[in-house]
Amino acid sequence: MFAVIYKPDASFQPKAVRDAVSPLGITVVRFHVAARGEVQEEDGKKYLLAGKNRFLIPNPPEVPAGARIGVMAVVNDSETPYELKIDDFKALDE
Repeated sequence: MFAVIYKPDASFQPKAVRDAVSPLGITVVRFHVAARGEVQEEDGKKYLLAGKNRFLIPNPPEVPAGARIGVMAVVNDSETPYELKIDDFKALDE
């Protein structure tokens, strides 16, 4: 296991991470992320806007649109937009 930490204005680029570690013989199986962002709702679906990324939340926690939350989640990067399976979240007071 290894961690990649992004600057707040950076974007999550799973292909770039996989390409960077592949020559080392490392295969990325999944991405488990910690992220902070704002919940958005569009067409009955909820998204987390975190930095430059917008993640679909297929089974969102009970939080209203506009709420700022921090999450621990697994990313399904085979979908567009990327999907977050949230393990844990907390409301942020920011």
